[in-house]
Amino acid sequence: MIKENANNTILDTLFRIFNIKNKPDKHIEDVKANLLMLIIYILSLLGVPVILGAMIMAIKVNQFFSPFIYLLLYLPIFIAFILRKKAKQNILAFLILITGYMLGFSDLYIYGISGLAIPIFLALYVLTSIFLNLKSALISILLSAGIMLIFGYLFVNNILSVDITLYDLSVQGVAWISVSLVLIFLGSIIVLSFGFIQQKMLEKTIISQQQALNLEQDILERKKTEICLKKSEERLSLALDGSASGIWDWNLKTSDVFFDAKYFTISGYQPNEFPHDYEEWKKRVHPDDLERVEKIIAEYIGGKKVEYKAEYRFKKKDGTWMWILARGKIFEHDDEAKPIRFTGTHSDITSNKLTEKALVDSKKKLQETIAVKDKFFSIISHDLKNPLGSIFSFTDLLFNNYDQFDKVEKKKAIETIKNTSKKAFNLLENLLEWSRIQMGNIEFNPEKLNITKLVNEEFELIKLPIAQKEIQLSVNSNQDYEVFADKNMVSTIIRNLLSNALKYTTKGGSINISFKEASNSNNKKLLETMVADSGVGMTSKQVEKLFKIGEGYSTKGVDGEKGTGLGLILCKEFVEKNGGKIWVESEVAKGSRFSFLLPQI
Repeated sequence: MIKENANNTILDTLFRIFNIKNKPDKHIEDVKANLLMLIIYILSLLGVPVILGAMIMAIKVNQFFSPFIYLLLYLPIFIAFILRKKAKQNILAFLILITGYMLGFSDLYIYGISGLAIPIFLALYVLTSIFLNLKSALISILLSAGIMLIFGYLFVNNILSVDITLYDLSVQGVAWISVSLVLIFLGSIIVLSFGFIQQKMLEKTIISQQQALNLEQDILERKKTEICLKKSEERLSLALDGSASGIWDWNLKTSDVFFDAKYFTISGYQPNEFPHDYEEWKKRVHPDDLERVEKIIAEYIGGKKVEYKAEYRFKKKDGTWMWILARGKIFEHDDEAKPIRFTGTHSDITSNKLTEKALVDSKKKLQETIAVKDKFFSIISHDLKNPLGSIFSFTDLLFNNYDQFDKVEKKKAIETIKNTSKKAFNLLENLLEWSRIQMGNIEFNPEKLNITKLVNEEFELIKLPIAQKEIQLSVNSNQDYEVFADKNMVSTIIRNLLSNALKYTTKGGSINISFKEASNSNNKKLLETMVADSGVGMTSKQVEKLFKIGEGYSTKGVDGEKGTGLGLILCKEFVEKNGGKIWVESEVAKGSRFSFLLPQI
């Protein structure tokens, strides 16, 4: 490092520290040239006392030519002045320094230690360090001091003696030797000080340059990263532009959320149409989904889930709902490792959900179709086969033993055949109507009809079994009620509900039919018809299975009557076909209440 300092000027170091080299070269050269001219003027002024001293000596010893000899001191500096615009600056500096050293020796020769020799030499050492280098300054110290020691030795030993001087010659040699020693000491201190200063300045410069280099490297790396990030963002933007997806960026500390333009537009909003914050997002999430989604978010932020993925409904600008798939990831944590930045995508999956729902509905429809088929064949193979088998058996028994039966036995056998035939007929009729519904071939002719009259007509058809079970049958109405529905369907509904009540009501029980006017949310007038019995009742699980074809649910009546469950399913189909609704309320051992709504006129 010392060697490097010796080969560099203080001026160069200053230029490096103050970053002057970042300025144009011409500006730097002008600075150096101006400094050199300033030194020329200073040395020219310092030469005046020397010339005056020479003139005094000339007058003293009558040697008038000696002042003109001292004018030769100005020769190097005159040459430097002439060549200031053509010669290199280190050559000009060399000529100027020669003038300075000659001026110093002349001053010492004329004035001794009382003159300006010591300051001149010290100044020259400084200038040599500045304009040349520390190595040249050390050499100049040794050369100037060596010359002074030689002259001092010659003067002390009277080997050299001159008369042209302004002070006592007896101390001439001692003065030169003393000055040389002083210059060696002070000059060394000056040069070493400059070396130390230059060393520190260079170290600072190197550190600054290294820091600047590191900063420049960091800037380059950052620019490179920014370019890569920009390209990634462009690719992501292109990908998102081709899809129905937006981007959100959530500040978990402030609850501010950035939504990009696509986030707004996919749901019908203009960009930035609603504020960028968490509460605004909550307002647009479906109330039935919000609690579930917030739980998923909390579990992910809390570290309980490895990824954030949620599906929910989001309100569009027109008030309709769209399905959203949200995915996200935590990208930033604070000093305490708490998440502070949560970023992700907001994708429209409505079409996927509709397709998924269509598949589910199709699967459900297929399952229902299979259940219908199974139910259909079950009824044909079992429920319809059994009564027909009983009819054949009783008919065969009566035919083969007709003469052996008395009149009462014959009547009883015929009555059994009649009742069994009626059950088979009712079952077959229900089966045919139900199959027509499934195939979409049933006729539907809604009209104004008296439902009270239809109830009484159906009563007449079940009078005999009602009387046999000693069941009390009543209608709690003294007026006629009218509905707008298909007459055949309403008759089938009433017949099946009465048949069901009769089947599950014990001997001595009661069946009651009542009417009540009602209305729906649109203020449309409806009539509620209720068939209540005091029978065995049902559990809640049994109630859930009543109107479902796939459950295949049926139970035996109080007298062991077999059922198919088809009658109640048919009631549900017919009620809904007429724009109504059917339901049941039941308690075990307390009976059941079947109610259905039909539109009034």
